[in-house]
Amino acid sequence: MAITIQQIHATADQLQEQGIKPTLAEVRKALGGGSFTTISEAMKSWRQDNQEEEQLRQVELPSGIAERLQSLGADMWQTAIDIANDRLVKEREALESIKTKAQAETDEAH
Repeated sequence: MAITIQQIHATADQLQEQGIKPTLAEVRKALGGGSFTTISEAMKSWRQDNQEEEQLRQVELPSGIAERLQSLGADMWQTAIDIANDRLVKEREALESIKTKAQAETDEAH
């Protein structure tokens, strides 16, 4: 069964995630075989794709946009905290109510 470009790309990604430089030999070893020519061609496209992604990651946002994104992120985080705190208060109130009913039933049973 022939090794596909997708398999080679996936293997190169896995090696990179493991901190191993995805050389032709490492990819071939991880695949358990394969033609160096096939792996070489696939690795050229893999490197090109990764280079394009890296270039996109290095794009710096204008300061106004970055500040607004940071502000939006902070607002979202505060909203999430507020929602969590509200739920916690409601859960505590419900627990206190159950505790009060249980204590009344216990007192009544005595």
